[in-house]
Amino acid sequence: FALTIRAESGSRFGTEQHTIEVVAPAVAVTDFVDELLGLSGLLGDPLKNFLDITGNRNGILDIGDLRVFLRIRSPDPAGGAVPSVYEENRSER
Repeated sequence: FALTIRAESGSRFGTEQHTIEVVAPAVAVTDFVDELLGLSGLLGDPLKNFLDITGNRNGILDIGDLRVFLRIRSPDPAGGAVPSVYEENRSER
């Protein structure tokens, strides 16, 4: 986003041009799933709100938000680029 900031003091003023880059926060699939299962408190309220707003927008963090999250991470309809939670946990053994 491009923006211009203007400050005034009496008859004096100044302006500056700035750019703000907004990026999605990094969230691990396992952290998301653990939060849904109540196994973790790693995701704070602002992050859970962000995930819901970018998910199914129903006001709570739920499986619908996880579905959207996984689809965004892996545009491949088969989901091949994102391993299932089962596969991630299995590889840790």
